[in-house]
Amino acid sequence: MAEKSEAAAQPVKPSVPVQELLAHAGALFSCGPEVLEGAFYGSGKTELTVDQARILIDEFLGRKVL
Repeated sequence: MAEKSEAAAQPVKPSVPVQELLAHAGALFSCGPEVLEGAFYGSGKTELTVDQARILIDEFLGRKVL
């Protein structure tokens, strides 16, 4: 019984098309769409949650430049 209540307590976060994330990059992530393009490059994903996108962006911005 406890398993059902735990599953119901966690809200499902909607996936958003990458094009929508790019269109609203400034409002959602305080960066330009070119940063998102770089972060999403090679991921092969067409839809992401905002949290997943934020993780990819943070990893991209944290990379060392050669």
